[in-house]
Amino acid sequence: MTGISIIVPSYNCEDYIERSLSSIKFQTLHDFECLVIDDASTDSSLKIINQVVGEDPRFRVYSFSENKGVGFVRNFGIQHARSSVIGFVDSDDYVDSFFL
Repeated sequence: MTGISIIVPSYNCEDYIERSLSSIKFQTLHDFECLVIDDASTDSSLKIINQVVGEDPRFRVYSFSENKGVGFVRNFGIQHARSSVIGFVDSDDYVDSFFL
């Protein structure tokens, strides 16, 4: 089981998502998973997400073909989280390396 699950809802955030995911990717704690859920972005958010995440097994990327809204996305993340400890980071936020 993963120590912590972080859920990142994403929608048209191409200007912010790289910094947000990089701040999660380089945490001092490595035992976590991050679910990045793209809610049918119409910009290049999903492409940037896939570039930043790369082959990092701690990250799982989901993408919806039609916009569902942030509440639906968060609940989807909760349902697919592998940990009972869940945190949320918005796609336009970034966190300190000791956040986790």
